Amino acid sequence: MPDNDRFLLKTILDSQQSERDTPLADSDAFDYFACEQILKRYDLSGDEVAAGIVDGGGDGGIDAIFTFLDESLLVEDAEILSDQAVANATRRGANLE
Repeated sequence: MPDNDRFLLKTILDSQQSERDTPLADSDAFDYFACEQILKRYDLSGDEVAAGIVDGGGDGGIDAIFTFLDESLLVEDAEILSDQAVANATRRGANLE
C-alpha cells in the first residue's frame, strides 16, 4: 500500500478512535472500519456491524460474517432462522447474500 494511502487510513482510524468513549484495539478498529465501508449500502447500525465481527484465533481467517435476505440483515434471532419458521413465508426467488 502506498505511503499516502497508509497515512490517510491511519488518520481516519485515529479520528474514529478519538470519537469513541472507549477506543478499540487497533485491529478491532480496522475490522470495524472495513466492515462499515464494505456494508455502507445497507446502512447498518454500529451494533449491527459489531455483531457481525467474529475475528479471533482459530477462525480460519474469517473476520466478519453478515447474511442478508432481500437487503435485510439476518441476525442471530431472525424469525426466518427459528424452528417455527415456515418455508413458504419467504418469497420465492428471495435474494440471499
